[in-house]
Amino acid sequence: MSISTTGIKKVAFIAVANMVFGLVSCKQTPKERAVMQVYVSYAKADSTTVMKILDPLQKEISKISNIHKISTSSQKGAGNIIVEFNIDKNIDSAAIEVQNRLTVANTGLPKEAKIYCFRMNNEHKKNKYNQ
Repeated sequence: MSISTTGIKKVAFIAVANMVFGLVSCKQTPKERAVMQVYVSYAKADSTTVMKILDPLQKEISKISNIHKISTSSQKGAGNIIVEFNIDKNIDSAAIEVQNRLTVANTGLPKEAKIYCFRMNNEHKKNKYNQ
């Protein structure tokens, strides 16, 4: 066997090995999680009052299945609820479920409080939920 034949076989083997490992890696790459943001705007309210508005929203949202994590934060005049779903949750169904839960929880909230719901994913799709 000549040196050139051996070299070509090694290069071909490395190329095939790279393709195989690349395909395996692609299949094992985790999918992106569906993430929703609920933003509450309540002008002139302190952070404690905003948190009182966020609590019933968070309790209602937490009833949705396949939630990985929920985090809530408030400040003067505004608050956020970030809902991160399990990997197998579809972003479209997550958006619909969150909006449905917001409708249920919206009944006792002050009229001045405005609620917005956004999809947070690579496509940067946004949905707005108005009271």
